[in-house]
Amino acid sequence: MKIKDISYPGMAGYIQVAATEDDDTQGRYQRGVFFGRQAERFELRAGDHWQGPRSSDARKNRERVEFRDETMVRVSRRADWFRQSWDILIHSAEYTEMSPKQTHGQVFDEKNRYPILFMRRENGVQEILVNSKYKDGPAGVRLPVPFVVNAWNWYALDVLPRPGENAAAFRLSHNGVLVAEMTNISLIEDDADYLYWKHGVYRSGMEAWDEANPGVRAPTLVSYYSRVARVELY
Repeated sequence: MKIKDISYPGMAGYIQVAATEDDDTQGRYQRGVFFGRQAERFELRAGDHWQGPRSSDARKNRERVEFRDETMVRVSRRADWFRQSWDILIHSAEYTEMSPKQTHGQVFDEKNRYPILFMRRENGVQEILVNSKYKDGPAGVRLPVPFVVNAWNWYALDVLPRPGENAAAFRLSHNGVLVAEMTNISLIEDDADYLYWKHGVYRSGMEAWDEANPGVRAPTLVSYYSRVARVELY
């Protein structure tokens, strides 16, 4: 089901929450005061397939509880920088380090239907992944980034959304310190129209979990977000 009309500075959209007949979704997404500040709480459980057990998520072994932005950024050869920023906290009592990968934030190519940049975590290692489908682009580049468990981590992801060869750029800061940067890269396809943002907890490739842990349900994962915002940069 959708939880609609969720808004942040510079964005508005909806929450993608699993819904089944025998398991209500109360508690999967909450807004309130957590760890001393106004924040969101996302809770992902095994089998949380967006749109139910017959969905493409279920068929492709994907689980999620996520915010999906509908206020998108236009891709243009004359586009200026924009900043997507967020605070995230995961608490060791509510988050079991695991594999396959978990995604905490994505910059998504709306037309071509894949993330160009995304924050991923696997077995306690945090990375930003550069996911270019452009010919000779930086496909599958994984850059490790800092993350402190049991504390708020502030990330600022600046993106230059220009399509084509050697046209795009990004830089990522953690708690105000630059930790990853790529400029003049072929990242966004020429026919791309818009980019949008997603955050929450998403995990894919869960067939690998089932093969490695037969008969064991994947752990419940909880993440908290605060100060989520998008602004233009010049």
